[in-house]
Amino acid sequence: MSLITKDNTNRNFKGQLHDEEVLCFTRQHWVVFLQHIFIYLIIGLLFLGYTFLIATDLVSSLLGEAGITTARLLVVAASIYPLHRFFIGIFNYYLKTIVITDHRVVQLDKTLYLNDNRDAVGLVEIQDVTMKQHGIMQTLLDYGSIELVVSSPGELKCFKYVPNPGYHFRKINKAKRLQLLGVDQNEREHRGVVREVELPTVAVKE
Repeated sequence: MSLITKDNTNRNFKGQLHDEEVLCFTRQHWVVFLQHIFIYLIIGLLFLGYTFLIATDLVSSLLGEAGITTARLLVVAASIYPLHRFFIGIFNYYLKTIVITDHRVVQLDKTLYLNDNRDAVGLVEIQDVTMKQHGIMQTLLDYGSIELVVSSPGELKCFKYVPNPGYHFRKINKAKRLQLLGVDQNEREHRGVVREVELPTVAVKE
């Protein structure tokens, strides 16, 4: 499911320019959670099997009451770390956002504890926009990657696991086109003002 807000005129983010309007924003597709879910599911099954193993009569007789209690405490302590990582991953998922405005494409890469990074590309600096969807899974679940070729030589910005990439591809292209039209209009108006100022005045004698 794509996390897209249709009306974003009242949306704000840290670092937003005073005359900048948010067009849309998105986060990575929920498919990024699948690999974490599989890993933690396997770890959970191993811990569960280990718990049942230490509860058997043979192991109980070998370890004793104190040994079983210690083993259970170790299992609980060992399960805290993967659970902590899983919930931290959920928080980080909602903190990492891609924002498309009428001036820039901004990537907010923030984590719960340490990182707070912002990477912005001006629309006038974008030379080409490419959308990529490969494979059945990306097509069925409707996610892919968007690449931005900027004016700096050899620089390529790639946003992976973008939900509904076609929508965001069209949104960036439309914003880029409107931005370029606005820049051209401002340049034409500026040239007109300059030429009008530089024109000499000629006095006509009757």
